[in-house]
Amino acid sequence: MRRATLLGLLLATACQNQGQGTSSAAPASPPASTPPQLYLTVRDPSGGFGPFVLDDLEKLAIQVQGAHLGVGEHSLRLDVTGPDGTLYAQLPSDFEADQNELGAAATSLQVRGTTIETYRQLGTWQVVAVLDGTPTTAASVEVVGAPQ
Repeated sequence: MRRATLLGLLLATACQNQGQGTSSAAPASPPASTPPQLYLTVRDPSGGFGPFVLDDLEKLAIQVQGAHLGVGEHSLRLDVTGPDGTLYAQLPSDFEADQNELGAAATSLQVRGTTIETYRQLGTWQVVAVLDGTPTTAASVEVVGAPQ
């Protein structure tokens, strides 16, 4: 009986000491940050989404809009891959997020007078937006020959 009483006192004392000066609740973790989000659109100059007829295409307009970027300047690169899977161009762009962590950039890819037109590079073209070294989003466009 003495052992049970002694053990009970030791446990009670340990539980009281644990509650003093220390918190038994798990520490609060910092709020999870929302990953950057980019939205990429590729259109012809008139605003059409395609498919694009090569003989009618002067250039492609590429626009990037972003959210949850973190305020300040960011590195943005657009990797353009041709239908055969080879890298055709890397287009760097200035990209700065405002105090609301929003940003936008626009550029274009010339088609007329380039190897795209000369070698009739028809098929699906891919554009990948690389933000601060990380591929973030992609879009594809179809370039076709003239209907016969």
